[in-house]
Amino acid sequence: MKDLCVISEDELERVTCAARLFYIPENEGYGITLSVVDGKRAWVIVNDQIEVMIIGGEANFKESYVLPLRQLDNGDIQAHLGDHTVKLSVGNGKARFTGDSGFSEMQLLPQIKRFSEFDTTNITTAEVLSNRLGFLVLLGTALPSCVNEQDIKNLVPQISRINFNRTSIEVSSDFAEVNSPASHSNVEAVVKGSTGEVVVSRYFLRSLNTLISQEDMITIKLSCNTETGNAVLVETENWKVILRQQPSGASSYFNLIEKFLEAKTYEYEVFGGYIIRTIIEGRQVEIEMLDGRLSVIRCTTPLVSGVEKTWALLRELDQLNESRICTKFFIRDNTIIACIDIVCNPNLNVEREIYALLEDVETLGGCLSSLANQLELFA
Repeated sequence: MKDLCVISEDELERVTCAARLFYIPENEGYGITLSVVDGKRAWVIVNDQIEVMIIGGEANFKESYVLPLRQLDNGDIQAHLGDHTVKLSVGNGKARFTGDSGFSEMQLLPQIKRFSEFDTTNITTAEVLSNRLGFLVLLGTALPSCVNEQDIKNLVPQISRINFNRTSIEVSSDFAEVNSPASHSNVEAVVKGSTGEVVVSRYFLRSLNTLISQEDMITIKLSCNTETGNAVLVETENWKVILRQQPSGASSYFNLIEKFLEAKTYEYEVFGGYIIRTIIEGRQVEIEMLDGRLSVIRCTTPLVSGVEKTWALLRELDQLNESRICTKFFIRDNTIIACIDIVCNPNLNVEREIYALLEDVETLGGCLSSLANQLELFA
């Protein structure tokens, strides 16, 4: 086997600790990718919400290797039982950790992952001491006391906000859905660039403390584009973390709607970022994400086109709206539109609500019979 490098127990502990943040299905070929970046070992673990790179000691090999998580645990144990270091060797598709008291060996895995290139255009940076950032994250993401955690999971969007001020950074989390006050935690920081706010996963932001807690008193740097960026980079000399920015408010339900349409094989187009137009059950449907006093998903479908906006027609629609609970009707560009506003919540069933709107439209004939007779809209 080819000897690659000697690795310290501290480095392996950082890697195994970071790996606990992830779901890593070994039977699908996933593990921890080891390569060399800028002359140092780089251990990389990636999913669609967070990326972690643990920066190790000096190395000069060119290949990338994917080690099972169990193999990292074995190497950590070998180091702990000896002089706190292990030798890593590879060959014949296997990786071996050798320590003073023995070795551990496992097959390498095929799913190589790369740490993303971080766009540094128009970035804002904040430098803060590690202990301050640790407390900021801990307090800013804490759950309300004596509230059922399942209720929080079901009702509260899984997001927190990082606010970059001129001389400080703040982490805030909102729990209005479970009738609890929002939290706002703030610490001093050296901030350069534009001020602003980004939204990230509350769970993965809180998980940063898994890495922060291993550090002595050091400076940690946060970087992001607060206007058009899609990620936040958190870095020290020992590790880098990319947190994906999350859509907030109604736009956070965009992917849910896309999944519903794709599961039903409905073709759709996206306009203006968060407006979806599609055909469902033979009817044109527009789905729009809106934020106001409440975050809502507005679903509309045209009912009758080519009408004249008269007082008589408006009175008829007003009386109809007064008698209905969910579906409402209005005139837009000489077209009568059926509309339903769905208040966003984590248990939202978009499919059911859209089909309910279309069912209301199908049964509208009786409700609008007088209107149809007067204006000959349904001739």
